Amino acid sequence: MSKGGPEQPVEDGTAHWAAHWAARIDAEPRSAHDPDLATWLAADPRHAGALLRARATLAMFAPGAKAEPEAQPQLPQPAKTQRPRRTIALLGGVGAVAAALALALLPRGGWR
Repeated sequence: MSKGGPEQPVEDGTAHWAAHWAARIDAEPRSAHDPDLATWLAADPRHAGALLRARATLAMFAPGAKAEPEAQPQLPQPAKTQRPRRTIALLGGVGAVAAALALALLPRGGWR
């Protein structure tokens, strides 16, 4: 940390390109479907957040403007997580205990 204040994050150009794409989408909504934008978004998961922040900042300067639905870029979706094996084993064990308990509590002659 420097004496002058908190350290500034290293700028890698992400904010610049996010502002560039936000302005292009604002000027021409069809730009949201540009393959170059899709490539940029897929390159780093932080790019999607940077683009959303840039679009929000741009919207503050034109509060009456309404974002067009077709101007929404396809953001990468997070991978769906699988249920951990331990949870599956635990649920299976609980089910086995419940079945054994039900059999133990059945009347000796069965259901009538």
